[in-house]
Amino acid sequence: MSRFYGSLEGSARTTATRRGSKASGVSAHVRGWDIGLEVIAHDHNGNDAISVYLTRGSNGEPANEGCELLFGILESGEVRFVGNTLRDAIKGEA
Repeated sequence: MSRFYGSLEGSARTTATRRGSKASGVSAHVRGWDIGLEVIAHDHNGNDAISVYLTRGSNGEPANEGCELLFGILESGEVRFVGNTLRDAIKGEA
């Protein structure tokens, strides 16, 4: 059984899936013309973690390249958000 699992749907007839281990994690980069997101599921000190980054779109223009929007860790069955995340920005605390 894989530690991490991802899927992606688009215009193809089938859904693309990928598995990731503790060492490799799994990531996806989804882009529009002007903006994109990179989502990475990975191990963080033995816990599952998800990082979400704002990236540029397919046109190549910069848009806060690599700006971390969210970092969440599942610890003891509870999700904990770390650092200046999108959640903090929405609340006006970032």
